[in-house]
Amino acid sequence: MMASTGKDAGVASLLIANENLRKDLLMKDNEVVKLRKLLEERDRKLDDAVTFRTSATRELDQLNRELQRAQKEVGILRSEKSALDAANTDNAAYIRKLEARLTSGGKDYLLEQNVKLKASVQQLASEKDAAVASGAAQKAELERAMREIEVLVRSQGTAA
Repeated sequence: MMASTGKDAGVASLLIANENLRKDLLMKDNEVVKLRKLLEERDRKLDDAVTFRTSATRELDQLNRELQRAQKEVGILRSEKSALDAANTDNAAYIRKLEARLTSGGKDYLLEQNVKLKASVQQLASEKDAAVASGAAQKAELERAMREIEVLVRSQGTAA
């Protein structure tokens, strides 16, 4: 009977070992499932990161183009401002030159210039009056000539 007890003990130990292996296998399967879930989560996060990086790169490229356009506009505006500043400086220098000319002779010079300008204005006014009078005389002469032409035309119309 000992041999059958030894066999039973051997079979029992094999059954226990088999059961332990089955439990270990089940635990390993559970670990594989957990690792697969972690791997899927990591892949999803990686895909999200790639998508975010792509959209961020696109936005950065767009912002870079806008920045370059704005820098060009700033350059243009700066050059226009420089040109306007130069023109302003030239105008200021011209004004100072004119002021120096006007004030170099003092009050007498200004009065003399004023008298010259008034004389010029009076001369131009008299020339204008003469031109208006001449225009009126020419108008009267034209009206007289028109009346004479009408008289001649009527006289020729009655003679025919």
